[in-house]
Amino acid sequence: MSLSASIRRLPRRLLIALAAIALTLLTLEVALRLFYSALPGNLPYVIRHVRLTPFSERRLVDLPNTPEVARDPFAAWLTWDSRYGRRVKPVRDLPVQLSSSVQFKLTTYAWSETGVAFRTPPEQRVAAVALGDSMTFCWTALEDCWVTLLSQELELPIANLGVPGTGSLSRARVYADFAQTHAPKLVLWQFLLNDHFEDYRDARALQRSSDDLDAWLDNHSAFYALAKRLIERIRRTDPTPQTTDLNLVTERGITLNVASEWLKAWDESAYAEGRQLGLAAIRETQAAVQRHGGTFVLLILPTAEELYREIFERHAAGEPSAGLARLEKARAELRAFCEQVQLICFDAYDALRAQAYAQALIYPDDKHFNAAGNRLLAQAIAIFLKENRLASCGD
Repeated sequence: MSLSASIRRLPRRLLIALAAIALTLLTLEVALRLFYSALPGNLPYVIRHVRLTPFSERRLVDLPNTPEVARDPFAAWLTWDSRYGRRVKPVRDLPVQLSSSVQFKLTTYAWSETGVAFRTPPEQRVAAVALGDSMTFCWTALEDCWVTLLSQELELPIANLGVPGTGSLSRARVYADFAQTHAPKLVLWQFLLNDHFEDYRDARALQRSSDDLDAWLDNHSAFYALAKRLIERIRRTDPTPQTTDLNLVTERGITLNVASEWLKAWDESAYAEGRQLGLAAIRETQAAVQRHGGTFVLLILPTAEELYREIFERHAAGEPSAGLARLEKARAELRAFCEQVQLICFDAYDALRAQAYAQALIYPDDKHFNAAGNRLLAQAIAIFLKENRLASCGD
């Protein structure tokens, strides 16, 4: 066969190869959808958000045969957002069940035309704001949330602008977009250690257009969504320690889930980079608050592992003592940062730890504060603010 004949046949061979690739991808796409309920491991969860058809809002997770592992308790009220990382949807009296013990009714209110919602109505006077993640949003009824209880204790209206699953980068944008124009005199910025990892994640994802081809394929192609999550896992774009196992232990009258990713080795490079980004966002927001005559207070919350360290040391897998030492070091690093930049900070560890065994402060199958934990946290913050003459900043 001559060279010229081979060249003439090249386009046809390329077409055949492309057709074979397209047919293979189509077969995989159809197979993932047909056998969705029988997929092993967490694969159903990974592609649960994919639309059934290009013109339907129904998703794979809405199918009657959806495996339990794929069900998403957040889907009705929490979604991805290209500016904030996560966005709460407006809902009214929505029953929320996040575990067997975490159940509450949720009402949220839209603060923008795009449907960004918070637990506080937008018409409330914004004398003070609380910024944070799920620990500020609260896994409780609104009346049991520490923000609500603190507002009552101080007789000061505090807008709860907490958004679950977010870090400091998101928090700074929430303040700039929804609080800054009100010039609140008191800004409470809640911090938990996972903020650094979420800032690492969000720095690579925020401001990505939700209308681009990547987003469309992620929502409409099961194969693409699966491949994308696999690549993200290899590249460690979201290194936040996450515990999905359940290992309940009861000791000294306290029942806890002692399965914990925090007590295992974490990605130190992601932590360091996220920490740098997060602390910069904190300082920028602090400066903005001060320019408007307000007071910025950083609230450092301990993890469940730190509060109940004896139980985790005895029952958690791996080397829990080393993990607990790393958690303590991380909080110490943040306290040192506060002193270095003259930031008003309150570390709630001592106040919560002193009462940790008097009553359960954490849900037995979840690492968030229960109603008692929220109440004790509100009392501790109120005492700190009053002692430092910060309680009347919002007046």
